[in-house]
Amino acid sequence: MKKIAILGGGLGAITAAFWLTQKPGWEQEYELTIYQLGWRLGGKGASGRDMRDGFGRRIMEHGLHIWLGFYDNAFITLRAAIDALSEMSPPPVSTFTSLEQAFTPQSVVTLEQRYQDRWAPWPLLFPPNLDQPGKAEDSLLGDLVVEALGWLKDWHDEFYGESSPISASKHSEHPVYSELAELDREVTGTPPAPEGHSLVSWSHALLDRLIQDAEGDLEKGGGVIARALIYAADVVRDAVSDSLPDRRFFVVLDLGLSVIAGILQDQLLSKGFESADGDDFKEWIAKHGAEPVTVSSAPVEVIYDLVFGFDDGDDQRYDFAAGTCARGLLRMLFGYRGNLMFKMNAGMGDTIFTPLWGVLKARGVRFEMFRRVTGLELDASEPSAIGSIRLAHQATVKPEVEATGGYWPFVSVQGIDCWPDRPSFEQLVEGEKLREDPENPGHPYNLESYWTSWPDVGESVLERGKHFDHVLLGISIGALGELCQPLIGQSKAWQAMVEGVRTTPTQSSQLWLTETSEQLGWVIPEWVEKAAADWKQQTGRELGISGLVGAYQDPFNTWADMSHLLPKEDWTEPRSIGYLVGPLKAPTAWPPKSDHEFPRRMHAQVEGGARSWISENSATLLPKGASDSDRTGLDPRYLVDPRRQNGAARFAAQYYRANIDPTERYVLSVKGSTKLRIPGGKSGFSNLTLAGDWTYNRVLNAGCVEATVVSGMEAAQAISGYPEHIVGDSDSNR
Repeated sequence: MKKIAILGGGLGAITAAFWLTQKPGWEQEYELTIYQLGWRLGGKGASGRDMRDGFGRRIMEHGLHIWLGFYDNAFITLRAAIDALSEMSPPPVSTFTSLEQAFTPQSVVTLEQRYQDRWAPWPLLFPPNLDQPGKAEDSLLGDLVVEALGWLKDWHDEFYGESSPISASKHSEHPVYSELAELDREVTGTPPAPEGHSLVSWSHALLDRLIQDAEGDLEKGGGVIARALIYAADVVRDAVSDSLPDRRFFVVLDLGLSVIAGILQDQLLSKGFESADGDDFKEWIAKHGAEPVTVSSAPVEVIYDLVFGFDDGDDQRYDFAAGTCARGLLRMLFGYRGNLMFKMNAGMGDTIFTPLWGVLKARGVRFEMFRRVTGLELDASEPSAIGSIRLAHQATVKPEVEATGGYWPFVSVQGIDCWPDRPSFEQLVEGEKLREDPENPGHPYNLESYWTSWPDVGESVLERGKHFDHVLLGISIGALGELCQPLIGQSKAWQAMVEGVRTTPTQSSQLWLTETSEQLGWVIPEWVEKAAADWKQQTGRELGISGLVGAYQDPFNTWADMSHLLPKEDWTEPRSIGYLVGPLKAPTAWPPKSDHEFPRRMHAQVEGGARSWISENSATLLPKGASDSDRTGLDPRYLVDPRRQNGAARFAAQYYRANIDPTERYVLSVKGSTKLRIPGGKSGFSNLTLAGDWTYNRVLNAGCVEATVVSGMEAAQAISGYPEHIVGDSDSNR
């Protein structure tokens, strides 16, 4: 039986463990042990419940986690875990029993666009469909390109009606007309009939024919169509006014046409989207015709906000690999199932990692909590293999706890098992000493911090052939420069990946408020409310129209109304919850482990920055929440404070987080980095497999839930041949 040591308890590693145990008969092949820092699973997706008296067991996240509707593999995995639990009697954990229970749809996103020196809200409704998220069916990228161009055709036609400046008949003297006409004859075999067609609709019809015909010359025809789209955007640019509706219409049209032109001109459907990853997305769309007003527009800004696409958290240094971005946009906007987005109905830890822990525990997977990996060493007799793993012991589970099933990590809140924000001290030998950090009064020692002052209580070495045969490395790349020095020293590919696949710190704030967002002035447009009512009447489903804002003032450029979480917290005073997230500028140099004060300095920086941001910017979102003395900010009397402090002191009772640890920094997709990522199943070492959103995967190389899950599935597949299919890993039809 092969012993597999799984290092790390983030989503990539846990997904890999789950799919290894999904394989029929896995028990006869593998013995799995997961080694995890601290007391909880989740990595960057870990959440905790506030265990202080009076704080309602409130949810505390690393930031805002929302699942996109194209996350097929993530939904498939979670559904499989929930189904597996339903077959156990009794189930080992209490959690959501269906995806419908676990998620709330979200179909409206409001962009904030600067116009004439003010913020102008731009609500966008993404039409829902009747698909179920997590469908085991590939959406081909070529089909999505055609769908995107068809949508742009409709966008153009609805704006102009029959008065289009790019009516094909108006441009019969231009070379682009004759090129399209010649292409039309080639792909249809009949004379062209452009009368009544815009250049966009004509291009759409021809692209559809080319994509569906596997023998069609997409390289030649795509170039013709791309030139026609760029010309069409130029004509529209000269025709529109500078009014806000005209500018918004043009920005969307210009952005979409430049992306599709780039896909066709750079032949991404045949060469692979990653072939364009040497460019930044903004640079790339400008190269393919996008105007400066488009490049700096809210729809482009929100793309970078979504992936924290800024070098070292500097919100002026944009960097997002173009091909990966284009592929993600196609999937996100035209490949979603059900709704554009889904909000989890509890913390990410509670919603995702509770069921996964329960299934794995019940199946016999061993969890070694409070084990920090300090290094991997090569086998002296076989340098192409991992020979040993060094572990630091952070705490000791009491013998009587081990004898009765091992460490139990959960607390029950509103009927579901949730991860607390601190260890269960009662189950640990060192529990009483861990309760309070004398250097940080009122708080326990932080066992998850790279800079913790808590001394390890022991150490051990796992040896190849004795404790493990194979290693599955799921620790995030920010920590690997320190942990994997022998691998880096032996492999130029490892050195390039660790140096070139970069991470960035992020920051977040959560506010609990005494009034609803609407009472504080958030406005849901009447047409959105009507659309939601119509959809529910037709289908019985929710549309999802709560507040979600992007492209707003940096650094907290994203705000979400998360009030739907209140039923899963344990208090009555709050009427709404608001999350703020954004990039956090990295320090010039990261301090050594011995600088135990660094996390507190960064926390104070984030809290102070959040309070300043709220004072200067929140009234745009919640205008009725402003005070008479501060018309741009939020009156602190609306903040929930169990300690009943007065005035600005109530801000201290909210939650602020600086994500600075090497394993929790966000993994970026900067230009030129995709080629440096190593596939999980091709680590270069014979008994090592990789999992995480920092590896190369066949679906999407970006920092998101879907990429992480796919990486975990690919890791399991590389080890066991299971799962047999991963959605989207062969999504090009050419």
